[in-house]
Amino acid sequence: MTEENKYLPETQKFLNECVRLAPANRNVRGGNERISHAAFLYEKFRTAIEYQEDHLIFKNAVSRIARRKFALSFSVTSESLFNDLMNELAWADYLNLDSLSDEELNKIKSIVERYLILIHHVKSSAMSRYEAQKIVIGWMASEIDEVLFSHKQQDTLVDFTYHNLIHNLHFDDPKEKEKSHLQLKLAILTQLYRPDYSYAQYWAIKKLFPAFDKFGAKEAEDIALHFDNIIKHANDYLHNPLSKNYLFYTKKYIAPFVLMKELINSRRDLSPILTDSEKFKFWLMELYDLQIRKNRARIWRGTLRALIFIIITKISLAFLIEMPFDQYFKGSVDYFSLLVNVLLPPSLMLLAGLSIKNPPLKNRDVVYQAISNIVLYEKIDQKPFIIGYKRTNSTEIIFNSLFTIFNLAIIAGVIYLLDRLGFNFVSITLFFIFVSAVSFFSFRIRNIALEMMMQFSRENPIISSIEFIFMPFILIGKYLSAAITKSNPFTITLDFLIEAPLKSIITITNSWMRFIRQKKDDIDI
Repeated sequence: MTEENKYLPETQKFLNECVRLAPANRNVRGGNERISHAAFLYEKFRTAIEYQEDHLIFKNAVSRIARRKFALSFSVTSESLFNDLMNELAWADYLNLDSLSDEELNKIKSIVERYLILIHHVKSSAMSRYEAQKIVIGWMASEIDEVLFSHKQQDTLVDFTYHNLIHNLHFDDPKEKEKSHLQLKLAILTQLYRPDYSYAQYWAIKKLFPAFDKFGAKEAEDIALHFDNIIKHANDYLHNPLSKNYLFYTKKYIAPFVLMKELINSRRDLSPILTDSEKFKFWLMELYDLQIRKNRARIWRGTLRALIFIIITKISLAFLIEMPFDQYFKGSVDYFSLLVNVLLPPSLMLLAGLSIKNPPLKNRDVVYQAISNIVLYEKIDQKPFIIGYKRTNSTEIIFNSLFTIFNLAIIAGVIYLLDRLGFNFVSITLFFIFVSAVSFFSFRIRNIALEMMMQFSRENPIISSIEFIFMPFILIGKYLSAAITKSNPFTITLDFLIEAPLKSIITITNSWMRFIRQKKDDIDI
């Protein structure tokens, strides 16, 4: 290795660990012969109406199946829960059970056994038992996900990113500096891997209590007893008032590390870059160009999913609520307001997807420079970033007041306009719900394009004005998204009125087919 191509110690250690921890190149779905077309199609439909990131679909499917099984039978055994989980995941083509090793199956079985004890014993003074059990099931799903899709390289990359970013942080409060180790890593995890709340909570608990994922039957009862205290410790980080500061800081510099994540996930042989930093940089910049194209595809995929979600739920609510309300109170259906509510949100979603642009060309040079700084100095730049509570001055108070007034004025103006157009209370409510949902989805999808952004171009005044007008809808959408994530009556209805009977029919059908095959074998003998 020439001197100019030599790595600093932490970078060399990081690359060596990535090579050592590289998972076997296999597909846990490929060749699945247990797939049920009915279950597979239902899962596609279920995924479409529940907007979520691709990498969360499997974990959330495990969580959903376990919640439904437990709700239908509180006395469910670990054996039956394990078998039902494996069968339903195979039917929906999430897993090919034949591709899993005995070790993996035994680990999953052990996880189900351990968590079932915890689910039965968990108690909380801060929430209902159902909510506590739902949280524990989310942890169980997260641990099963880690068994099947190794997260070891994830921790290695988070640690390396932390090493490069911690140098620039300065703290107003010395106590915050003590928490910064885990708080910054949590922000890095969030920006790199986009976990949902359930996995982020599980991850934080594992860091706070390193033996958490190895608890046995006795420890499960202790965890159940101290459940509130464990949740409080994790939430101290998840709900830290300064967490937004950490997220803002990591977002500015995350692009090079996203490229490293893509390089690790590519399953490429990394040995050539272990001794050649120039090749390392070249490969990362190749991935930058690829990532821009991939993000464009992700934007359209996210837009399409949001469109499907909005169209299905809006048409459903039109038939279930809006049309019956009009018929009952007005004697006829107001087709104008109905068409506006059905057509406007998807149109806005489509326009939002079309308006998202790629990063400017200069951004590529900025990302390359950041990668070079990581290789040469193990830090991106020298600029300090202060973590501390913002001191509110009189100007900011005035601006916040004006922002609130403008938001309320926009909402009042839209309500007045809709009322003048003949919208009733229900139509106005649904208009706000779906335009807010579209606004928030668009905001989230736009963040995909910003993932690679380190060079921000000057804001277009027209785009900025439109974003300002839609700001109250984005805020309402964020609130609604959080509320629906906790309890979505539409998906709960699907789980128990459609999914549960469907999976029971598939189970009975499979049992009958096995019985018939056995009878045929008896005749042959």
